[in-house]
Amino acid sequence: MGDAEFLREMGQRIMVRRKALQLTQEELAEEVDLSPMHVSVIERGVKLPKLETLINIANALDVPADVLL
Repeated sequence: MGDAEFLREMGQRIMVRRKALQLTQEELAEEVDLSPMHVSVIERGVKLPKLETLINIANALDVPADVLL
């Protein structure tokens, strides 16, 4: 799996979990202290989040970080 594919799949898993919890990008962004644009960039697989950010997102989505990876 290439880096771009990995980023897209991770972003997709974040988005699916966020929607399952009925959270908007704005609500998730507020919970993890990011801008909604940053959440969008991560979900679209444009940019890899910092480890701390990934852990914060996983915690906000109530899943282990490895589930998102």
